[in-house]
Amino acid sequence: MVQALDPGIVVRDVAGRFHFHPAFRNAGQLRTALEGLRGGKYGALAEAEMDRLLDFYEEVFDHRAFTGRSGAFYKYEGLGCICWHMVSKLLVAVDEVRGR
Repeated sequence: MVQALDPGIVVRDVAGRFHFHPAFRNAGQLRTALEGLRGGKYGALAEAEMDRLLDFYEEVFDHRAFTGRSGAFYKYEGLGCICWHMVSKLLVAVDEVRGR
């Protein structure tokens, strides 16, 4: 695909390094692109290497490690979390001023 200048899955940057296509946001989009190759010139290769490519994609980007969640308090994220955090800090500060 690289030799044929087909940027569907992999692109080459100006330094000559190879990257997954930047439009892919997750392995699901890569899977969809690979499945789209079925019946074409690269279909058999995509089918044979799909699991390896998907595993490699996740190894490179490690999406599971970046869930946007804090781990223990994921249910309380967002604006409400910030509000409760600030309120609790205010209560601690008030108690310190009162001498408790």
